[in-house]
Amino acid sequence: MRKASDGRAPRTRAARRAASAAIAIVAAGFGFTRGVEAAQPMHFTHLGADAGLAQGGVMAIVEDSQGFLWLGTEDGLVRYDGYALRHLIRQRGVPGSLPNNWIAALASGSDGRLWIGTDGGGVAWRDPMTGRFVPLRPAAGEAAVSPEEKVRALHLDHAGHLWIATRTAGLVEVDVVTAQVRRFQHDEADGTTLSDDGVLAVAEGHGGALWVATRLGVDRLDPASGRAERLGLRIAAALGASGPVQANAVLEDQQGDLWVGTDAGLAKIEAAGERVRVYRSQRDVPGTLPSDH
Repeated sequence: MRKASDGRAPRTRAARRAASAAIAIVAAGFGFTRGVEAAQPMHFTHLGADAGLAQGGVMAIVEDSQGFLWLGTEDGLVRYDGYALRHLIRQRGVPGSLPNNWIAALASGSDGRLWIGTDGGGVAWRDPMTGRFVPLRPAAGEAAVSPEEKVRALHLDHAGHLWIATRTAGLVEVDVVTAQVRRFQHDEADGTTLSDDGVLAVAEGHGGALWVATRLGVDRLDPASGRAERLGLRIAAALGASGPVQANAVLEDQQGDLWVGTDAGLAKIEAAGERVRVYRSQRDVPGTLPSDH
């Protein structure tokens, strides 16, 4: 088992998950309502300024293949081994340091590499052997992932390809072995392209298709053909909106149902594809969403 810098091994998986859950709840700003009883007692460890977390704005959390938790914040990258926090920041002029301190997205590969998406510093990966951060460099002749691109999400698919969601430049696919790059962007004249170049989240479906959350709704992207099916208007209609609504999060569950978090509530497209259910916040109604955003 990998040990921390002081020689201690990371805590058990259960302990790390409890800590991860606590961090996630604090980062997302959610709370529990009265009258809801947990199925079993859980111990939550709060990691804040007292524990050495300099920046409370946690943007991303991931557990790597060695069992360490990594937190992406607005002021650098933080590693948690179950005992203590280690804060890493950009050091100008120092090779191998972070490309940017605003860590917007994280993804962990089975090869031990930690992928880091930044807001204004592009994408880099951490070498598990040296601890150095290496900028993502595409193959010669391919469209580059600009260091200035503002990354919003990262996803490693079943084939090991890295998908990079950017705020204004669409979706980028990188084969991390060959460094070949494909970019998917909106084309006003082509209805099979992404609905918008502002991509906020990416999730993989059971059939290998990708669900892409954009500022104008959700698209279903077929990586093989490169064609996208736009679902934004359908979801907007179910939500009662006059036009497309921004999708902030997307997830396909074990039953194949698609969950979409929007600026106007939560939508679920059932696996059969015929029904869209909507969940909204209802003031003073217990058991409803705390907010529609």
